Amino acid sequence: YYSVDDFDVDDFIKSSPVKHLLCWRKSKAIEVGGVDESLNSVGPDDYDFPWTMAENGARFKAIRECLYIYRDHRECERLTTDIPLSVHKNEIKRIFRKHGVDNKTIMKKLDNAERTYLRQCTYKNMLEKIIVKVFNLRKPNIYREQYK
Repeated sequence: YYSVDDFDVDDFIKSSPVKHLLCWRKSKAIEVGGVDESLNSVGPDDYDFPWTMAENGARFKAIRECLYIYRDHRECERLTTDIPLSVHKNEIKRIFRKHGVDNKTIMKKLDNAERTYLRQCTYKNMLEKIIVKVFNLRKPNIYREQYK
């Protein structure tokens, strides 16, 4: 995916226009309070953090060269699939509320997420995950879709 050359802070409502944020000015990161460690592994580094940086005047430079090659994570546990759906939804709400997004927009975002990438969540909630783990039940690997 190519980096976006120009964007507005409001573009974060649709999705993060900053991809693979691997480098930033330490002074700016400290100025904005760093990565929000209160978020539960759902977008604190690659969604909330650049959004916070942008709200605080950070500028981003699009780099066309390939700096990151996507890895095929389908053979092991992943944060995006093994964190329960309920946790993903709650954390997305927290990020959006933190950035002043209204409830109607948040609900539209969650509806869209559930129809797309959140379909990959292996568990509906923490109770289901615990039951599956304690009783050694096999859950189908629903995220193991074929590449097109």
